Amino acid sequence: MTMCLGDDLFAIHLDGSFYHHFPITGSLPFRGSPAIQDLEGDGDLEILIGGSLGLHIIDIKEDSSPDESWNMHRGGLERTGYFQSTHSVLVHHSEVWNLVGLPMDVENSDYLELFPDAVQGTLYSFDYNYVNESSLNAGTGYWLRFNEEGSDIIAGVPFYSLALFLEENWNLISGITNTISIDNISDPNEIIVPGTFYGFNGGYVEVSELEPGQGYWVRTSGDGSITISSGVQAKTRDFTNHLEDANFLTINGHVLYFGMDVPEEHKFSYSLPPKPPAGASDIRFIGDWKYCEHFGELDISVSNSSMLNVTYTIKDETQWMLYDSNNEFKHMLSGTSKLTIPNDYHNIILKKIQDLVPGTFSLYQNYPNPFNSVTQITYDIPEDSYIALRIYDLSGAYITSLMDEISQKGKHTVRWDGTDANGKDVSSGVYFYRFDSNLLSMTKKMLLIR
Repeated sequence: MTMCLGDDLFAIHLDGSFYHHFPITGSLPFRGSPAIQDLEGDGDLEILIGGSLGLHIIDIKEDSSPDESWNMHRGGLERTGYFQSTHSVLVHHSEVWNLVGLPMDVENSDYLELFPDAVQGTLYSFDYNYVNESSLNAGTGYWLRFNEEGSDIIAGVPFYSLALFLEENWNLISGITNTISIDNISDPNEIIVPGTFYGFNGGYVEVSELEPGQGYWVRTSGDGSITISSGVQAKTRDFTNHLEDANFLTINGHVLYFGMDVPEEHKFSYSLPPKPPAGASDIRFIGDWKYCEHFGELDISVSNSSMLNVTYTIKDETQWMLYDSNNEFKHMLSGTSKLTIPNDYHNIILKKIQDLVPGTFSLYQNYPNPFNSVTQITYDIPEDSYIALRIYDLSGAYITSLMDEISQKGKHTVRWDGTDANGKDVSSGVYFYRFDSNLLSMTKKMLLIR
């Protein structure tokens, strides 16, 4: 326990004996009531007490071994001072691309001072696009490239709390000087989309903790502030993992899920962050998803590999097919097995076997809708047919054509990237997509938001 009597500060064991060198008298009068907290996060206690010039922080270790550098004397007679400690964090990095952050206050935040073995000119922040930077700011996450695996020691003044303002959609952030669970992040307005904390280790991996010196993606449902602090006890949020019983396949270490029905209000929990810089490995479904329900086209970026190594587990007792759009490669998926696919195949598609030969013409609602960059339009044809798929604006003016050819029977998916026939971006608004075949025409509308 601690207590103040006059100008004297007491630190007392439970048996009534004083800690070494207590009581102590401040060089300036103490003010208020003392508090005890583990500021360093190392299991030792520090006393916090006000003074006429600010906050005094007093380390109450029994020994005099300065394991950390404080602006005061451990075990000496003068044990008061202001918290201006230096601290060091060992930050590991892998070869090629890494997500990094600033784990403490430093005198020089130039990235080559902090990470001297980084590749020059490869520090990037994110502001809807990747932005080249020269220095790091606390709370911001960055991409940084290295030629080889290694580690760097970063020394400075620790910080154990950060308030961050996040914008709707994906944000690239970093944490504080000590490791903190994502469950202890204060999110008073509940803007964080559950299941969307991602680090990078050769590919995106979902994380449950923020490590010092590392960068992380997180998605939000709106603008707002969060607090990352070792002293915060956050409100627990319920989250149902809809992927738990899903089929899955692993491609060069990247896990994708399929065959589940995800409620519309939870879909963003299964989205993936923006693609890493060129040269990093990434595998996802088109539209930036890590799952599909019945059909999905793979978006594959892998380096230094001539083969795609695939393992899969089918849990729903149905058959699926993995194939390329040119029908040069086909593989039925059932049970648990593995296969290899040459990396030169393009437009690899995954779909349920019963969807391969539809019984009728069908035009599905585009997905996602609304969309802000790319959307997918899927249609079924029961026989080989001439197909035209065109985009029109709200006034009926022609925008572009997505299909105008003989199409083989089956389910097909095409993409529209929000450009006209000349490749120019169109403005936000309502658009129509019209499906024409030899036998019928169908039209649906969609919403583009820039």
